[in-house]
Amino acid sequence: MNYVNGLRAGMVLAVVLAAGNAASQNNAPVPKPTPKVGDVLEFANLYVTVPCKRWEVKEVNKDGMQISQCGGNVAYFDVASGNLVRIVTKEGDKLVQFSPRGTSIDFPLSVGKSWTANYDGYTNDDGASWNAKTKCAVHSAEKIKVAAGEFDTLRIDCEDAWSSGPFNGVSKTTSWYAPKVGTVVKSSNPEAAKWNYELTSFQSK
Repeated sequence: MNYVNGLRAGMVLAVVLAAGNAASQNNAPVPKPTPKVGDVLEFANLYVTVPCKRWEVKEVNKDGMQISQCGGNVAYFDVASGNLVRIVTKEGDKLVQFSPRGTSIDFPLSVGKSWTANYDGYTNDDGASWNAKTKCAVHSAEKIKVAAGEFDTLRIDCEDAWSSGPFNGVSKTTSWYAPKVGTVVKSSNPEAAKWNYELTSFQSK
């Protein structure tokens, strides 16, 4: 069973397009970027198990939440941390939720930084509910090429110890955060392909 890797993507749309590329190369702390209404990120196939590719920022701070939309799906992000809280349909049906929020990023970022956090998760596609303790670390600065281009990135390795009823396990994910774009441009989980994603294009207002 592998329920926890959506939180790797949990910060992706909340932190759109900001300066900071040089900081990733000299290990100066990379701050949380500032999204703008109209910023767009597009991914191949799924985003956090939801089959929707093009996400556009609609609100930058509504009651402490940044709001992005893809078709009939709406994503809510914690403004303070940039992490995903939930994705729902326009009718309010819950598709993905992390309580109190996802834990896969902790600004400012720099090589060698590590953090731990707890959360409760839910995904509608398989009806799974679980709780987890996350351990993450910024492993290194790396240059990678994805569909959207070539980027200088910070590689973040995360490990989740999760439990769901009588089941438990450990899930590992690697993500590459590009300060130039202000988002994770690639995330990889070897155990569950539905959590993998890659940036294909982006637009900044």
